[in-house]
Amino acid sequence: MLLPSSSSLKGLADKPLRWKVRLTKAPTQRLDYYFMRSSFDHTEVSALQNIDHTVFTPKGASIGSSILVELLVREDGTAEPTFIYGHGEQKRNTPVRGRSFALDMTYAANEKGANTYLGFDFGTSTSSLCYVQADDVQVFAKRSNDQKWLNLNSLVEILPYAAAHPLTRFMSATGRDEYERWGREAFEAILMLISYTCYQEHCTLDDVKSSHFKGMKRSAGPLWGLIKKCADATGKNWTFAKEALPLLDGTLFTEMDDAVSKVVAPKHGKRAKLDYPRTLEQLGNVLNKIMAGKLLGYFEDVRPMPFRTDRYTGIFRNARGSSPPFIDIYRYEGAQNYPPEFVFVFDVESQRGLSLYPFILRGLDTTRTAYQDPDFFIFDIARERNVGFRAVQEREEVTLDPEGEYAVVYNDIAKRLETDQRQSWIHGVQLTPREIE
Repeated sequence: MLLPSSSSLKGLADKPLRWKVRLTKAPTQRLDYYFMRSSFDHTEVSALQNIDHTVFTPKGASIGSSILVELLVREDGTAEPTFIYGHGEQKRNTPVRGRSFALDMTYAANEKGANTYLGFDFGTSTSSLCYVQADDVQVFAKRSNDQKWLNLNSLVEILPYAAAHPLTRFMSATGRDEYERWGREAFEAILMLISYTCYQEHCTLDDVKSSHFKGMKRSAGPLWGLIKKCADATGKNWTFAKEALPLLDGTLFTEMDDAVSKVVAPKHGKRAKLDYPRTLEQLGNVLNKIMAGKLLGYFEDVRPMPFRTDRYTGIFRNARGSSPPFIDIYRYEGAQNYPPEFVFVFDVESQRGLSLYPFILRGLDTTRTAYQDPDFFIFDIARERNVGFRAVQEREEVTLDPEGEYAVVYNDIAKRLETDQRQSWIHGVQLTPREIE
């Protein structure tokens, strides 16, 4: 239950506080009691509130398995303890008063409404408590009525692969360094998918006079900046990425902006001091809402339909979850033959989508065996004469240059680093669920 922790002690003065204590041994002769400040060790003198700590059990007192403790606190801080034997048997209750002691407490002269809570969790062997702000309670209440709000365990099953994989690694992390590393990786991966989706829709609406991608690299600060710049320019007209707009408003914006500034701390030899589970849950749910009704994946086995040169069929594999193989398969029919190296986002109902090329693509891992699925590669950083792509799985960086095998990808990235390129919507893509044969 939630109990107000900011209630003024002034309002409790001269009002008896009572609670029942279960005893492991009946106090047939005497009862020792200790009021502690911050420790359960009664020998720790610095934490002990009362000096006199013994009362003697009256003859004939009814002794049960528990005893009622009463504490009366005066306005001057004097605390008067009373121990009531025989609790539950009203006619046989025997109160015994202990020696008064000074209780270390303060209260405000002017009382104000309490907006803070302590949450108590009573366990079998241990109990715990947490500090909860009123704003958090309102958020939790709102989420409890939001059927689309999911926790981290659920998110790893349905988020796109590029975000779900590092999120899974974060959830399985044990050491502090591993926890912070994969927390940062998951944060940047989710932010990357949101920002690239927003940017691609921005490029369908802008008159291509912007240069928002200039100086871009895959890290929290630039990704967050890309979202803000695109939203400021065209966000009011978004349809595909409109669920990203709450990131830029109210307390969620404040939290994400703060998280972006803190997540880079380990790169400078400092602790992030970031609540990763809370931050990743909030950001992951934003991505999940963006992806509602959409598929992020790639085409396979696309070929002309029989006796047609203007119509193609194949499969579209929705890359969701933490690792391949991806078994969420859709039958494709449309007017284009899409190569398997490209990664797309499609809205199933409207039959339209966006290409995430050249920021996310497949097939750069040419050294893989024939039994391995091609991994996803994400644009990471641009240097003077090459650009770096990193895989979702841990492996060496792939660098592309203007003279290499993938010069076309390098050139497409280089163009966008100069000025944003016009992006076209993909229309008429029919995707229907298909069972694995």
